[in-house]
Amino acid sequence: MRMPKKKQRNLDLSLAPLIDCMFILLIFFLVSTTMKKIEKEIPLELPRSEIGVERPEADNVVVLSIDQKGQKYFRAEPVTTGVLLDRLANLPPGSRIRLDADVETRYREIVEVIEAAQFQGFRDIGLKIKTRPDRNYD
Repeated sequence: MRMPKKKQRNLDLSLAPLIDCMFILLIFFLVSTTMKKIEKEIPLELPRSEIGVERPEADNVVVLSIDQKGQKYFRAEPVTTGVLLDRLANLPPGSRIRLDADVETRYREIVEVIEAAQFQGFRDIGLKIKTRPDRNYD
């Protein structure tokens, strides 16, 4: 007895849905990860404090620095006082200001930068210090 031959089906693997899934995953990971800009830091000898408490760094912190010669820096870029005022005016309201000043910096320079920030309406101004790592304040 003769048996009819079964027709063999050609199995093709469609790559279009796989590529679509890969693009969706790629977009998901790009959107869900945070792109944080790493700030450059000026090499400064920060003042020490016995009772200072370390706080976690916020995302919207703008770093202003003053070296021992009195040179001012806005995000690690050297600026004059006039340029500093312009840059502070262009910041979004509510930004936090962190002032890094060398231990040998004259007090007059520190006050000048704080007054410039306050003139532009910033009230959340902090000073970066070195704390003793062996102290526990919990």
